[in-house]
Amino acid sequence: MRGIYCMAVVLVMAQGPLTAQSVDERIRKLEDQLAQLTEQIRELKQGDKEISSESKQEKPRARPGDIRVYWKDGLRLDSNNGRFKLRIGGRIHSDFGFFSADKSLTDKVGVIRDGHELRRARFFVSGTIGRVDYKAEYDFGGGDADWKDVFIGLNKLPGLGKLKVGHFKEPFGLEELTSSNNVTFMERAITAPFVPSRNTGIAFQNGAASGQVTYALGVFRDSRDYGHSIGDAGVSVTGRITGTPVNEDAGRRLLHLGAAFSHQGVPTDAIRFRSRPPAHLMPQFVDTGQFPSRSYNLVGLEAASVSGPFSLQTEYVKANTDADAAGDPTFQSFYVQGSFFPTGEYRRYKASSGAFDRVNPSSSLADGGPGAIELAARYSWMDLNDNVGHSVSTLWLGASEGGEMKSITLGVNWYVNNNARVMWNYLHSTVENVGDADGLQMRVHIDF
Repeated sequence: MRGIYCMAVVLVMAQGPLTAQSVDERIRKLEDQLAQLTEQIRELKQGDKEISSESKQEKPRARPGDIRVYWKDGLRLDSNNGRFKLRIGGRIHSDFGFFSADKSLTDKVGVIRDGHELRRARFFVSGTIGRVDYKAEYDFGGGDADWKDVFIGLNKLPGLGKLKVGHFKEPFGLEELTSSNNVTFMERAITAPFVPSRNTGIAFQNGAASGQVTYALGVFRDSRDYGHSIGDAGVSVTGRITGTPVNEDAGRRLLHLGAAFSHQGVPTDAIRFRSRPPAHLMPQFVDTGQFPSRSYNLVGLEAASVSGPFSLQTEYVKANTDADAAGDPTFQSFYVQGSFFPTGEYRRYKASSGAFDRVNPSSSLADGGPGAIELAARYSWMDLNDNVGHSVSTLWLGASEGGEMKSITLGVNWYVNNNARVMWNYLHSTVENVGDADGLQMRVHIDF
């Protein structure tokens, strides 16, 4: 108050001589104004405290074990410390097919009809607890529930990388190890019947040279779709190595090379190779029939390149059987395919697994863009006649030749967004010396 009086006296003196009464009156006015200012400051400070308190209530302090829920190509839940991760997802592939064939071909393989099927209808949960991975995936397509990937994995093991135990894909083949959500065509090429898929086993997968090299090796038992296997036979050893001597601009310039080997045990001492065209609704066109063999060996070579919107991919698979009475017959198959994105996207590569990943449209339909368009073509070939020109089934069963098949597939893919696409495939397949078949297919696909 003494300071206020001094200030008041100075102001009063500056205005000239005044009476004591006028000075007291001016001081009272100043005191009233000061009281009003003090009250306003107090109210402002109180408001700041309330706002700060509300902000703290809206954003509580994060704790290491708290869970963050978000969307990234599927529903995910992660702890703040990264030790716990959970993903819930699935896929639906709904297919339509319209076919025609020469009578000479249908006389051999049976009637070929148009149709529709839920090619895949899967649900899965996967995640990480510390250094332990897990996944449980079931497929309800076809009217029953089958296991797909059901495994437990241990990460960051010295020298081994990741160790997996359970039911999962053997490490063989670029197209086979690329998810069905991300393959270029509705069906994999006709090399697929040679390539081992999911079985029950134990395998490790690792990388070197800063991710430019991957290698995997596993021991598996031939098992049914529900992972069940009993008996001494049917043990297989499968390994794969890949390298990317070129991987630049986040994968827009890429060269992939790979090789795989598998020794496949035969649990029933009898094997059979057969294949349909790249259309799951069609019947088998070439077939060796069953013949005795204790085992067979597979060799696979693979290569792929990406140059911006252009990509090429090819694989060759050779199967050599252990059927002494038939001279250890050998079968082989290969394909070559190319694709182009007129909308400018490119095929993304996942270096950790040595396979291709999902395509991300530059502008999705929801963002007002056209999505991504991909044009593709593929030629594939399979020979189920043995290496001396006779079919195994002729040698053992007196049946018709196993057969030689060629197939051309043309495809258009429309990626609506990261998780949905519509696919159209036209195929023309020829069974040598038998006849031709044509097909037009469409798939509506969503995965999450």
